[in-house]
Amino acid sequence: MAVADFETRIAELEVAQRRAEQIARVNAALSSATNEQGILSAVATLAEQHGVMGSALAFSEMDADGVVTGAKVVAMQMQGQPVNPQDVLPTTDYPLDDNPILRLALENPDEPLFVENMFTDPRTADGITREVFRHTGMTATIIMWLQSAGRVQGVMTFNWADEQPFNEEIRTVFKAIQPVAAAVVANRRSLLELERTVAERTAALRDSEKRLIEAQRVGGIGIWELDVQTFDLYWSDTMFTVAGRDPARGAPVGGSYMDIVHPDDRDYVNQTMLEAAESGQPFRVEYRVITDDGAVRYVATTGYAATDEATRRMRFIGTMQDVSARKQADIERERLAAIANSSLDCIGIADLEGRLLYMNPAGLEMVGYFHQEEIIGTSYTEFTDPESARLLREVGIPTAMERGYWRGESRLQHRDGRSFPVEQALFPIRDAQGNINALATIITDISERKQAEAERDRLQQQVIEAQRQALAELSTPIIPIMDRIIVMPIVGSIDTGRARDIMRSLLSGISQYRAQIAILDITGVPIVDSGVADHLNRTIQAARLKGAQTIITGVSDAVAETVVDLGIDWTGFETLRDLQTGLIIALDRIGIRLTQRPNNGEKRA
Repeated sequence: MAVADFETRIAELEVAQRRAEQIARVNAALSSATNEQGILSAVATLAEQHGVMGSALAFSEMDADGVVTGAKVVAMQMQGQPVNPQDVLPTTDYPLDDNPILRLALENPDEPLFVENMFTDPRTADGITREVFRHTGMTATIIMWLQSAGRVQGVMTFNWADEQPFNEEIRTVFKAIQPVAAAVVANRRSLLELERTVAERTAALRDSEKRLIEAQRVGGIGIWELDVQTFDLYWSDTMFTVAGRDPARGAPVGGSYMDIVHPDDRDYVNQTMLEAAESGQPFRVEYRVITDDGAVRYVATTGYAATDEATRRMRFIGTMQDVSARKQADIERERLAAIANSSLDCIGIADLEGRLLYMNPAGLEMVGYFHQEEIIGTSYTEFTDPESARLLREVGIPTAMERGYWRGESRLQHRDGRSFPVEQALFPIRDAQGNINALATIITDISERKQAEAERDRLQQQVIEAQRQALAELSTPIIPIMDRIIVMPIVGSIDTGRARDIMRSLLSGISQYRAQIAILDITGVPIVDSGVADHLNRTIQAARLKGAQTIITGVSDAVAETVVDLGIDWTGFETLRDLQTGLIIALDRIGIRLTQRPNNGEKRA
């Protein structure tokens, strides 16, 4: 190798190493990014090396059909420094209809769009784009849509004040970083959505707790007493608050004491009190009451029946407490439990030591168990194969604890020892103070999907093989003309592989049709050189060993001239101008002569 070539090779290797180091640094920064600004900063370092003025990250906005309608800016940098988008932008929402340059880049979301000069590039001649960039003082831009799993998650833009000659190195590095950034943004958006859902649920539960505490503080516990014979009813002051009744109206009078009870619960309350009177035992009943404003409220009443020894008159004495908040929380928990119990996916909860606290019926069925008691307290490693247990221990759990979410593929292990592929998500459960006290998981069995993918690959290979065989048959057809004569028309160029197919097909045809004469028609062969002549020579020799004579037809003027110019020796071949002549010669050799039939009205001589 010459010194100059060696130095060129060394320079190329140095460029490749520099690109790899840049990509590795950006990948590492993306992996450690914990927010939108961190994601943007990780990629913006590539552009900062070339004097970028401004960078931005925006999340895509979509309609109900999943079509991108715009983007919302969530992070910005100006001259390498993070800035709040709301402080420097008139709006953070950018509809796609108003941004031709974003639409242009979205036409191929898997490739970054490089515009070296906005005012000379013909792709930006719409006028709107150039006016926007003229207003902002920018000239060059890189727009990189972030698409992951077929869904556009967001877009990054990098703008320069001056024209930029984007060389091959920066184009290659940005293209390599694009899918990594897309995956990180997709995970970030999934995490934000999960955090929003958890926050809404947490806020709802805390609101319920606040309402319960407020009801206890304001209304407390009401005390009531009812004379069974006269229906005289006594209410303490707090009873009015608990029952939602205006104190100015006073307590219900006479038999109307049941009027505050919801109509659907009156028989139940009456029956409970009668049973308590007969048994002499205390009672506790929860039911609904209707407040003065028509609202429904859940209350809990505890009481007992007592008989005055002097008058022998029975009365009920009890308390009433508003339990609407607790009841609503119970309903919410029951609803969540119903969702978990009816889910086809495995839903499990484990403590921070990896011991199972809960697994829904679908999860129990996946691993071959029937009752919660069989798995509570066991380690999650008993339900995963060793490699998956290592993945969860070293990657899944630490990632979920640090970033709030982890998703990946692993393998679940059945009680009988077999394992199967699953898609698994992990996320932490926090208490009211924000401390992590457990880990939850959602697991989907993807065995059928994997089998379908394998079957699809197998069928695809079968189709490819069938197509290959069909093409091979079409490229080397055998045409039996009549008894003992076959024709093989050859079309297209002949290489070593196809020459073998021609030979095999011809020998097979000789055997199948017991041919004595084989005609090779090369009318459709565009080039005849020494290699083609050698292939034909071998084929003719093989046919002779099978007892068949070979005739080459279709030798055009151009082919004849090429053979002569190249000095190819075809003296050992029988060559003819066209197929018709070849057929006449072949028929003659097997003893069949063709004569011309006379025209109508003419006599044969």
